[in-house]
Amino acid sequence: MKKLNKDKVIKKESIRRADNDHFARTLLTAIGVGEENKLSSVELTDLMQQHKKGTQKKGGSFKKEVQRVLKKYTSDTPEEGLILTVVGRANYYCWSSDEDKAHELVKFEMSPERAFGLSFIETYLENILPPNIYNSLKADFHVADNVLKKTESNRKWLEKLDFNSSGLATFSSIEKASMPQDDVDKWQDIFEYTFKEHCFSANYPSIHDEYNRKLILSPQRITLFNNQLMLLAYEHGNETHDASIKFFEIKRLTNVEKSTENHHSLTEDEYTHRHKVKAICHTWVKQYFESVDFGSPIKFSTTKSDDCWLMEVTTQFPLHFDKSGRDDPFFFANYIGMFADSIKIIEPKFLFDEMQRRSKAIADLYDRNEEEKEFNIISSSPDNMAKRREA
Repeated sequence: MKKLNKDKVIKKESIRRADNDHFARTLLTAIGVGEENKLSSVELTDLMQQHKKGTQKKGGSFKKEVQRVLKKYTSDTPEEGLILTVVGRANYYCWSSDEDKAHELVKFEMSPERAFGLSFIETYLENILPPNIYNSLKADFHVADNVLKKTESNRKWLEKLDFNSSGLATFSSIEKASMPQDDVDKWQDIFEYTFKEHCFSANYPSIHDEYNRKLILSPQRITLFNNQLMLLAYEHGNETHDASIKFFEIKRLTNVEKSTENHHSLTEDEYTHRHKVKAICHTWVKQYFESVDFGSPIKFSTTKSDDCWLMEVTTQFPLHFDKSGRDDPFFFANYIGMFADSIKIIEPKFLFDEMQRRSKAIADLYDRNEEEKEFNIISSSPDNMAKRREA
């Protein structure tokens, strides 16, 4: 069987959508503003007969298409938008105002601004979209690309902006277009299980031996961490392993199958604790934190040094996956690490201890030129960061 060219499929889908949009826009344009200009569905169907050939509709299917568009755009709010009035057995339609009509019709136009927004999503955020939603937007992405190519200025919009959330020009290596269908299906299933709160079983290759087995997971949420798509899930445990909450890299989950186990939902309080973070930081770090949304107010106080500030903020820390109930400094320590020696954590103690451990290990790593020492430090790093011990 001849394989369809993907560009031709996208182009065909774009043409189909353009035809449908043209039909809907023409129908909505024909409807008048105000009660005195209302038209019945029969009158509107008659008006739209001239578009019958262009939309490839015939007889009853054409009438159903008119009804579908009218039903889709009829307002649920009385006296706003497209208003439906029933007189006897006939349905009449009119717009509430010129403004509401114009507001609805402009949605059919692919403005340069809309095109840029879609292109930005496709370029930087496509992996956070479930595969079915991404596929439904392919035609829109294709149209947006063509719109941005029409003028020199529009083409430069994406060239002049960088989205480097980790501070470097790093991008996810995952390309949906080249992914095997089994992987695409797996991703779609995981999204569905998460949204619908279904359990699933899976295997997960991990540096932590307790997860190298068949797992039963209750997915909680999907997060994009440094271009890696992660699943926060409750792992049900078994007769030899206690239940836990952990982030799993979606790409590494294999043998994904829906489970008959009951889904276990968690509230944030069940897998996070709030702690006040106190730190001494340089002015440039203060300016950074003032320019981002940290989720809660940050307080800065002067110190005896003009370049240093006392920073105080209350934030959330996940509970450690070792089931001990202690707080896990891993993600916050990674984040604070980008400020290097321009910040010093004072509290909480568990975060201070981890930053101190890392700083000593890094100093040891770079102060010595002993190959064996380097290998030992790097090899033991994951265990030391996880502070693996009996709960």
